[in-house]
Amino acid sequence: MLVLAACTPGAAEKPVASPGVEASGTVEFWHFFTDREAKAIDTIVDDFRAKHPKITVVVKSGQDDTKMLQAIGAGQGPDVGLSYSTDTVGKFCASGAWLDLKPYVERDGVDLGKLQPTVRSYTEFKGKRCAMPFLADTYGFYYNKKLFTEAGITSPPKTLSELTDAAKKLTKRKADGTIERAGFLPLFGFYENSPSHLSPAVGAKFLNGDGTSAIGSDPAWLELLKWQKDLVDWYGYDKLEKFRASLGDEWSADHAFHKGQVAMMVDGEYRIAFLRDQAKDVQFGTAPLPVSDAHPDWYGAGYVTGNVIGVSKTAKNPRPRGS
Repeated sequence: MLVLAACTPGAAEKPVASPGVEASGTVEFWHFFTDREAKAIDTIVDDFRAKHPKITVVVKSGQDDTKMLQAIGAGQGPDVGLSYSTDTVGKFCASGAWLDLKPYVERDGVDLGKLQPTVRSYTEFKGKRCAMPFLADTYGFYYNKKLFTEAGITSPPKTLSELTDAAKKLTKRKADGTIERAGFLPLFGFYENSPSHLSPAVGAKFLNGDGTSAIGSDPAWLELLKWQKDLVDWYGYDKLEKFRASLGDEWSADHAFHKGQVAMMVDGEYRIAFLRDQAKDVQFGTAPLPVSDAHPDWYGAGYVTGNVIGVSKTAKNPRPRGS
C-alpha cells in the first residue's frame, strides 16, 4: 500500500482513488540501511518491481531521519521514507511530514487487528496513523559462551544481581586497573545501552496515564540507576570511559562483542546476522534481559520496537491506489 501510494505525479491534489486503479510512474524511496542490509532492501524492491513493472523505484540508501525531515521541510525529499526509529513517529505525524494513512487503510480494507497491539501503538500518534510497520526489532541479552565456560558460569544471568556477579567474574584488568575486557559495560550510550532498552528489566514507565512524565516519580527508575551506578563505581567511571573510547564502531567488524572485549551486552535480534557475517568464530548465546531481583517472574520481558514507513507530504501524487 505505502510504496504505490506515491506514484503517478499530478499537479493538483485528488481524492483517494477507488479500488482497482492501476498505479504507475516513479517513486523515490529513502531508507537508512547500508552495506549488507541495504542489499537485503534491494531484493525486496526487486520483488516489488517484478510485480509492478509500470512503476519505477528510485532507491536512496543511507538516508537518516534528520536528512529526511529536513528535505521534506524544504519541499523536497522522498515520496516514501523508511525511519529507523519509532521514537520519531510523533514528530512525523504531528508535523504532517508524513500523510495520514487512514483513508488508504479504510479504502483497501486493511485489518489493523492483525498487528500486535505494541506495533499498532508505535505506528500512530494521538490517533493519527501516519506510519505502517516495516521491520520489528526485539532486544535481548547476548553472552560469550567461551568466556562463560572459562569463568565457570553455567547459564546467563536472570536477575540484575546475577548480572553484576557475572560482570565482575568476566572482567579482566591490567595490573594498574586498566580494563582489558568488561564483563558488562553498564554506561548509557554504549552501543544499544539506553533507558528504553533497559527499562523493561525493572518495569520502569516513561509516562503516567495522563501523558505526563513518570521518570521522576516512578521508583523503578531509581532502582535501575542505582544498580547501574553501583556497577559503574566498581569499574571506576574514568576507567570505563577510557575503555569505551578504545572500542570499535557498533556497525563494523571491530564491534567490541565480536572482538571479545565485552562478554555480555544488550542488543537487537539483528546482531545475530552481524555476528554470523563478521565474527563467525564467536560462540555466542542469547537470552532474555536480566530483571529486577524483586520480580524474578518478569524474566522473559524485553523491549520491542521497529522500523516504520510512511508517505511524505511532498510525494508527487499520494492519492492513487497502491495495494
